[in-house]
Amino acid sequence: MHFTDEQVPAPEVLSPAEQKFEKWRNRAGFVLGPLFFALIYLHPYHSLGLGIQPWELGPQAQTLAAIISLVITLWICESLPMPISAVIGAALAVFLEVAPAKEIFAPFADPLMFLFVGSFMLARGIFLHNLDKRFAYGVLSLKFIGARPSRIMFAFGAVAAFISGWISNTASTAMMFAIGMSIIGFLMKQEKETGIKINPSYATAM
Repeated sequence: MHFTDEQVPAPEVLSPAEQKFEKWRNRAGFVLGPLFFALIYLHPYHSLGLGIQPWELGPQAQTLAAIISLVITLWICESLPMPISAVIGAALAVFLEVAPAKEIFAPFADPLMFLFVGSFMLARGIFLHNLDKRFAYGVLSLKFIGARPSRIMFAFGAVAAFISGWISNTASTAMMFAIGMSIIGFLMKQEKETGIKINPSYATAM
């Protein structure tokens, strides 16, 4: 069984209405984020009807709540890339004296952070060089697996278990996620061509 790049699902194209909604959603974050920040930062909680007396939270806690509301709004509206929103939140916490800079930025130097960054770089490299598609198609082309979803699921889990025995679980997850997405994309493509329905929960299980 041979697979070509033409069988890879094309990127989803948004309709004009969806594009318009996304455009307004992105812009709304630049308005709603600072608005929520100002409301929480400048006013005591009881004036917002949250049922919390002003003296129950110190100035630093209230400032931190305002920063968190700003960052979450930017994340939901996707007004800025998530890493930039996160750094803005940390920088504001330093600027508004929620905590010292050394304490706020210390987690950025945690070894676990570099483990995640390295894993994501590895996964990105796999994606750019189409190693995920080659691996996925290689698994699907095996005779004892074929196009049976149950066997594909078993093979996918077995490969993930084998890889995690040699490298970190984080890196294994980052690698297998890209491969799993390629397999799901191919199966969805086959569903449209053959009419053979795939249980919607299959992608979740994968």
